[in-house]
Amino acid sequence: MLEKTFPVPGPIELNCGFGAGAVTIQAVEQAAHATVRIVADDPDLPVDRLFRVELVGNRLEVQENRDEAGSLLRSILRGGSSDRRRVKIGVELPAGSGARIAVGSATIAGRGRLGDCEVSNGSGGVTFELVEGTLRTRGGSGELSVDRLTGAAHIRGGSGAVRLGEVDGALSISVGSGKVRVGTAHGNTRVRSGSAAVTVEVAEGDVDVACSSGPVTVGIRPGWNAKLDVATGSGRLRTEMPMTESAPAAGGERITIRARTGSGNITVQRAAPVSA
Repeated sequence: MLEKTFPVPGPIELNCGFGAGAVTIQAVEQAAHATVRIVADDPDLPVDRLFRVELVGNRLEVQENRDEAGSLLRSILRGGSSDRRRVKIGVELPAGSGARIAVGSATIAGRGRLGDCEVSNGSGGVTFELVEGTLRTRGGSGELSVDRLTGAAHIRGGSGAVRLGEVDGALSISVGSGKVRVGTAHGNTRVRSGSAAVTVEVAEGDVDVACSSGPVTVGIRPGWNAKLDVATGSGRLRTEMPMTESAPAAGGERITIRARTGSGNITVQRAAPVSA
């Protein structure tokens, strides 16, 4: 096991990169230290030589040492499975810290209050509890789940589900296949997909969805109005609201819903009232 602790004055930036395994980030309120723990699945893997862990100014570097890894891994893994190079990384840092993570195949979990986050992964699930800032993700396969996001999101993925709880900023999502579900979108939402079921439970900004196939469902607050621009090649439009050719009388909030799907129903429904 490799473990290092650094005194820090406040929120920092984590820069983490490695091949395979798992990384868990724990954001701790009023923390005065940052701690990194690395444990290999294979006890013979010399993580102290394979990883560089250091604090450079306000940036915490946790990086696989590729120069060292080349010869060591060839000797250790000769005749064995590449899974033996998997590691589990745990990072504790002050709440509000940002994170930039680049991995080949790994699960990524962020717990507590984090700042801006950027993730690039070939495969593996990604979960965050709270991101106070902008979220950028690019992945091949795996589920993305975020409970709360105060900024904008730019999400790109090949396959897998995307679940976002409440988002304050603008959303831009592009996936090959899977399910996209957004709880409450306070800003504008844009989704592009090859094949996906897209649901925005509560839309308070404009919605723009285009997919080759899959149903689209959008919820609107009671008392709000929507301008619809929708088309489906094989499916039906279903709406719980009265439809008119002209704009409604003044009063209430209004959004625009633009939806295109090659195959699937498009549903516009009333969202649940806001609880007092």
